Amino acid sequence: MTGEGGTRYRHGFDQDTSYGSAVRLIGSAGLQPGLVLDLGCGYGAVADPLIGLGHRYVGVDLDEQAVAELQERGHEAHRCDLLAPGDELVERLSRIVDGRRLAAILALDVLEHLLDIPATLRALASVAEPSDAPLVVSFPNITHFDVGAKLLMGRWDTTDEGLLDRTHTQFLSGPDLLRVFLEAGWRQAGADDVIRPVSDQCFPSYTPVLRPGTPAHGLLRAWRDAADPYGSTFQFVRLFRLHPPQRREAVAGVDEVRPFATVIVLTGRGQDPRDLADLHRDLDGQRGVEHEVRVVEAEDGQVIEALNEALRQARGRYVSVLRPGQRVGPGWLAALVAAEQRAVGAVLRATVRTYDDEVGAASAEGSFAVLAADAGEVAQAPLDPVHVDVPAPVIPAAFAVPAQVAQTAGVVPEERHGSSSLAVFLARAAALCGVEPADGAEVLVPRSHLPDPVVDGERIDDALSEQPMLLRAGDANRLADLRRRILADEARLSALEAQLASRDQRMELLSEHVRDLGTRMRTVEAERDLWRREAERRLGVRLRAVARRVLERFQSR
Repeated sequence: MTGEGGTRYRHGFDQDTSYGSAVRLIGSAGLQPGLVLDLGCGYGAVADPLIGLGHRYVGVDLDEQAVAELQERGHEAHRCDLLAPGDELVERLSRIVDGRRLAAILALDVLEHLLDIPATLRALASVAEPSDAPLVVSFPNITHFDVGAKLLMGRWDTTDEGLLDRTHTQFLSGPDLLRVFLEAGWRQAGADDVIRPVSDQCFPSYTPVLRPGTPAHGLLRAWRDAADPYGSTFQFVRLFRLHPPQRREAVAGVDEVRPFATVIVLTGRGQDPRDLADLHRDLDGQRGVEHEVRVVEAEDGQVIEALNEALRQARGRYVSVLRPGQRVGPGWLAALVAAEQRAVGAVLRATVRTYDDEVGAASAEGSFAVLAADAGEVAQAPLDPVHVDVPAPVIPAAFAVPAQVAQTAGVVPEERHGSSSLAVFLARAAALCGVEPADGAEVLVPRSHLPDPVVDGERIDDALSEQPMLLRAGDANRLADLRRRILADEARLSALEAQLASRDQRMELLSEHVRDLGTRMRTVEAERDLWRREAERRLGVRLRAVARRVLERFQSR
């Protein structure tokens, strides 16, 4: 196209660009052959491919030279200012269509140059309405990873074309694009985005945040990819169809009043309401702290999907996940609020006590005080990979997580982590936000709800090892201290192994002495047996001689 600031794009047709995406969307939309109006057509790169699909191509541009060149190539082309007021633009485009059947309208690399996108979209809706023609647009993605990473470094590099073309006046994210179109009477009906992990903004190429393989790039890339699927999207190329305009929904902003907490109660299908009565009574007793309760019922195979939907819809600044049988103390939310005031945006952790399931079933009216009186406190995993301790369980009910961890950062529980999905979610949230103990916040859980700390620990380690990790201030010294302790332990282990080896040698010598003594003893015993037999033989000879003499004397008488 020809930019409104005078920039002329003379790119030819390429399947891997927005032109190829637009033609694919037109071809797959099942449209009857008709007139395709290409707004801001410039060189008219899509003219021949669209004609090949059986359509009549008509180019529209402000630049006289572009219009003349298209006409010289045998294509219909008209001069039109897309910045004209809405009624005037509708009238001008309707004259160009001139009663012909309109198959589609194209606005490729156009809208970002306009001053009032909604007004133009409403005008195009009026032009498209008689034939219900779809609108295909391409729009640069201002939230591409390269742009965001450079902003962190204080760089905003405008260029002659591309993501930060200096003639662009409008910048939209993916969700913003859908919202603007929906408000103007268009709903999305197709997408064929241009994906470029490395964009025209990837310069200077050896900047640490841009160069793949650096820790900085890996960390930022992991965060960006978790937030939404558009980190590598270079251009949004979408097909829209006419739809009744919708008013903008309320968007959570800085000044919007939101409840402090969303409490998600996760249950199975057909859960007996009586199983939730005690927990609801506890939540009703959280006086003075605004909160909402969302009961989520889900089958076993749909728990994570239902939970993630509840996380996305949560209105509270913080989110906690509880299950039937788990209880919260009367000052639970108030203590969480106090902890948040000390560390805004941190993951908050309550004290956990456990009770026997049989005791809970028999407690009078489900009294929290009765259960708490005999419940024992449970040590919890610190959720800090730098912290060294014996394995301890991760108890999801103990934690309140900032809702934006899921809603903006894209950190949510994942099916692939199985029974440890919530534990891994909490560990990833803690890695981003840190953890603040909430003194006075108490949670009771049945003993049967305690997870296996070894299984959770292994899965947390695996998950955190999948991507670069953010370390807090002071962690380098803690890691150095751990290294010194490990080296000292290894030195002590080496010394003990040397002592053990020395003792093994001494034991071997002693064994040899014992074997030698055994050999000598066997020799002595053999000699003793020989002497005994010889003595017995000699004694027998002497006894027989004596007996013979006695007999002889007796006979002589």
